[in-house]
Amino acid sequence: MQHLLRRKIVYILTGIFCTPLFSTAQLRERLNLPDHDEKTIHFGINVGINRSHFSFTHHPIFLQQDSVMVVEGINSSGLNLAWVVDMKLSEHFSLRSTPVNLSFTEKAFQYNLKYPDPPLGEDSVTTKKVQSISLLLPIQIKFTSDRIENFKVYMLAGIKGEYDLASNAGARKAENLI
Repeated sequence: MQHLLRRKIVYILTGIFCTPLFSTAQLRERLNLPDHDEKTIHFGINVGINRSHFSFTHHPIFLQQDSVMVVEGINSSGLNLAWVVDMKLSEHFSLRSTPVNLSFTEKAFQYNLKYPDPPLGEDSVTTKKVQSISLLLPIQIKFTSDRIENFKVYMLAGIKGEYDLASNAGARKAENLI
């Protein structure tokens, strides 16, 4: 019985792997969008996922004089939404930017207290979250290779500026500060 089942599986796998050899759709000599490279400006949308965390450095006397024993950053994920504009400078170089690029993140950190205060809602282990919406403005130079059938290889280099729209830099009350 197993011999028949193995034979059936071999026939199915042979059919799956040999079918592309006999199909004529793979032998197409036509370029997809042949005039695409001639356009001066290209527009697009970028949707991405990001990861962020806090990175802490402690002063040498941190453990001796503070009631906080340990502070650790927690990795968290977020979402990026961007509008991409690519302007052709020459045959192989183009200037690329995302003038509207928003990054939605939530950074978190966890700390341990030596002497927690339960009436204030403090535990020995406390987690704080900081939500952030950032406006990013990257400007990049893109180098592209010649087109080989329907494929191109490219390389990006550039700089990026970032402004946090949800920051509370103007807050002066101690309970609003982390």
